[in-house]
Amino acid sequence: MCPCCGQGCRLLVGNGKPQLYGTQYTGDGDSLRPQPVHDPEQLDERRATMGLDTAAEYDQRMRRTYPS
Repeated sequence: MCPCCGQGCRLLVGNGKPQLYGTQYTGDGDSLRPQPVHDPEQLDERRATMGLDTAAEYDQRMRRTYPS
């Protein structure tokens, strides 16, 4: 599955498991945060191998797209 579109992470999160690429977020109306991530210390390395920007860059984009 393609991590760029979040399908792999969406399935993991839906099954109660930590995601691999940090593409899935949750919010409670006042805050937006990523769902739990497997091995967060290696997140940016995994993202880079798939051609994705860093988790921090993605987080900024998500917050601009979905402001609280």
